[in-house]
Amino acid sequence: MYNDEWEPVMTADSIEQKVEEFAALAKKKAETEGKSVEDLVHSLTHESYLMKHTTSDILKELQELEETYTDEFYNGEANDHIIQYLEEEQDFEFWYDYTALSLAAGLEWAVLNELKQQTTQ
Repeated sequence: MYNDEWEPVMTADSIEQKVEEFAALAKKKAETEGKSVEDLVHSLTHESYLMKHTTSDILKELQELEETYTDEFYNGEANDHIIQYLEEEQDFEFWYDYTALSLAAGLEWAVLNELKQQTTQ
């Protein structure tokens, strides 16, 4: 279902570990592909990762993200990041597309936040 480079992300025991593994994967791919880490984080979270999920997976992970980053998701940077995507013109066919986009944007925010914290340490 997923290749070796995705194994650490897909088998992470917690959302925090998943975010750390996403950050590591994005940095590795940025080095090997010569693309910006921000572009790769977007591609990994909004395209590649969601292809590996069912609607129930998406809802579960969205809840885990919200529980892990409660303040940021209720009235902080993560909320703003997600709303930015949801307010853009979307061409959704089904209700769950909103949840998928919310998860992708939430993960994107969390991974970019993790990378930012790593560079300031």
